[in-house]
Amino acid sequence: MYVSIWIGFFLYCLLIFITAFGISKPHILAPSWATYTSVSSFFGTFGGAILGISVCGAILSGINGFFIVTSKMLESLSIHHYLPQSLMKKNRFGVSYPIVCIVGFLSCLMVIFGRQSLLYIVDMACVGIIVGFLYVSSIAFLFKKRHLGYFSLSSFLSVILSIVFLLLEFLPFSPAALKLPSIIALVIWSGIGGIILYVLRQKM
Repeated sequence: MYVSIWIGFFLYCLLIFITAFGISKPHILAPSWATYTSVSSFFGTFGGAILGISVCGAILSGINGFFIVTSKMLESLSIHHYLPQSLMKKNRFGVSYPIVCIVGFLSCLMVIFGRQSLLYIVDMACVGIIVGFLYVSSIAFLFKKRHLGYFSLSSFLSVILSIVFLLLEFLPFSPAALKLPSIIALVIWSGIGGIILYVLRQKM
């Protein structure tokens, strides 16, 4: 796992360097795909084709990862009685197929709202991912310090990086700052989640 993470890190950095050195700043800010333009200038049509195949692979693996993570999360909510137990029905492969069908249906439904709406949702989801990473890193750091009796530098750095990236999502001068529609969607989604959690806890 660690090797794959470092390989992914290296490839992302390589793409950034190729994009940055291949074209000028005005071209980077242009609506066209800057990375493809730069790769094509260095490696020609063949390089562009390889990049296209790589992007398709990244998209497919991202969709696969999204389905796995979302299905497991909803399955966990069902196990702890936050969602109906009927969602736990499994097929012969051990997969909770009602959950997969619901996730697939909602994902297809979101396409109706257009590409810009999807970008707002992706931006909003980044905050959730960072918060989740911060949560796990904090637990790992505190557990190692209190129960194992040592200071974990990697867990501490994970906490710091999570906080930094979270600030980048909200500081107005940051290039990665959330747009107003994403912030509104984040507030509404967090409010709905809080209300549902409160109601379900009252029933338990």
